[in-house]
This record gives sequence, C-alpha cells and structure tokens, in this order.
Amino acid sequence: MENNKNRVNGNNNIVANGDITEINNFSPSTLYIFNIQVMADIINAIYDSKNDITPLNDFEVVDDIKIKNMLNKIEDGFFNDIIKPYYDEFGKLDAFFKNPRNKDIAQKYKSILTEVRGRIYCEISDGKKLQNILPTLFDYAKQKRPDLFIGDNLHYLNLLAYYMYTNCDIGKKND
Repeated sequence: MENNKNRVNGNNNIVANGDITEINNFSPSTLYIFNIQVMADIINAIYDSKNDITPLNDFEVVDDIKIKNMLNKIEDGFFNDIIKPYYDEFGKLDAFFKNPRNKDIAQKYKSILTEVRGRIYCEISDGKKLQNILPTLFDYAKQKRPDLFIGDNLHYLNLLAYYMYTNCDIGKKND
C-alpha cells in the first residue's frame, strides 16, 4: 500500500502514540495529522483558480448550529454523518488562519469566500440545496489542479468547505 505522509498508518508511529489500524477506504473518521503545507497548497490552488464574484453582505454569525442548519435546510443526517466528523480539525484550521505567519493565506481564504458565496447564492437561486453544493464546492479547483487534489488531500478540501459552513463564513444566518 502506498505510504502517505498525511495519514497515520501505525507501525509504532510516535506522533499517533502507537499503532492505529489502517482504514483502506476514505472515511471522515480516519485519523489525520493536520498538514500546514497541504492546507496552504490547497488554499493557494483554490485562490489561483477562482473567479471573483460580487460578495454578499447578508452573512452574520449564528450561535446555534441547529438554527443555522434549519435556515440552510441542512438535514440532521447530513450534518451528523458528513460535517460533524470534521469538528476535531476545525480548531487546528482556525489556529492556522490566526497565526500571523499565515497572514497571506488567511487573506486568500477571505478572497475565496467572496467567490464561494456568489457560487452558492447562484446555485441556491437555481433550486439546489446547500447540502448538495457543499461536497462539490471546490470541483472547479480539482479540475484545474488534479495533481494536487488526489487521495488524502481530498480530505483537506472537504475540511475547508465544511469549516466555511460551520464557521459561518458561508450559508444563511438569517431569514
């Protein structure tokens, strides 16, 4: 099996505090070590392949995720099975953006939000549900950089999309 630097595969791995049974199929419950360089590469690739769209200004912070899910018509099953398994990594991603050394990447993230908000607004206006948009949010970047978005790096792409939603950077926050 191919050795991947982003997945903890056991073999007395000190970082993982011992062996971990390898999971052959992708699963959000797979243990990942947050890789700063991969996240920076992904944000740079998305940034480089985006098209600027006028930002939407109706996004406010929502304290209760249940209210946000209701406003965005996110079903409990989708949230619990698809988004929630990424929660453990959101703190690491948040710290990554707040680190002064990553200022340029954080600015690119904000620029990406402008484009993403516009895409979401257009697709919802066409009748799509947000929970159907989120998993494919960055398909345009995957098409432009297929060399980067393969294997475990897809995990980081999903992490970014679901972080944007739960961090209230995208999605409705009021009626």
